[in-house]
Amino acid sequence: MSYKKLTVNSTAPNSNDDISIDSTNLLDAGRSGVNCVLRKTANGWGSNSCLKSYGGNLNFLTTSAVYNTNTSYRYDVGDNVLLRKVSGEFNLTDSITLVNSSGSYVPQVTGSWTMAYSFDGTFFNNKKVLLRALIAPTAFSGNMSVQWRLGNPSNALSTTTPLGALSYYDVNYGSIVYGYYTGSGTTETLSMRVIEKDGVFASHTRTRATCVSITAKIIE
Repeated sequence: MSYKKLTVNSTAPNSNDDISIDSTNLLDAGRSGVNCVLRKTANGWGSNSCLKSYGGNLNFLTTSAVYNTNTSYRYDVGDNVLLRKVSGEFNLTDSITLVNSSGSYVPQVTGSWTMAYSFDGTFFNNKKVLLRALIAPTAFSGNMSVQWRLGNPSNALSTTTPLGALSYYDVNYGSIVYGYYTGSGTTETLSMRVIEKDGVFASHTRTRATCVSITAKIIE
């Protein structure tokens, strides 16, 4: 009968109409390990992508530390968004170095706050990283747009590369800023920068810090 012509990897049915299949006859999907993702490839199925980390490599911890912020430290277009770092605000910085606030593109020059994040080139080589931040600067009036950028935070905005869409912030609503980064094999610096601004915004206060979060998570 016609079904007798059916073969699986050159194996035809036996006299009982059964096809014996050894595990070596099956498509090798890379014998997926823990946290590996089986996905369609050009030639079949594979597990060429593994989720290396679910916990992330960067985390800003909601803080109850007592500190005061001078609201005269106000953002301009091109500035890096600052987050305080000296009282345990960041409880995770795995293979990421916090860059002190300095230079011309910050509302305040201080070693107590970070303006950018240096990603280790070896650790993040060829890794795909999801960036997510909830920011809450002190808003007096107007609105502004913020974006994740790749490049030296001490240089002009025009020298940096966008890593995600613009995120809108005003006096009524916070802003979630998303970005997507792929490691190049060299240590690189990422930051959130003010792209547009209409009004007055200053560094966040301690109270607003309880609304701030930031994370970087390897997704491939």
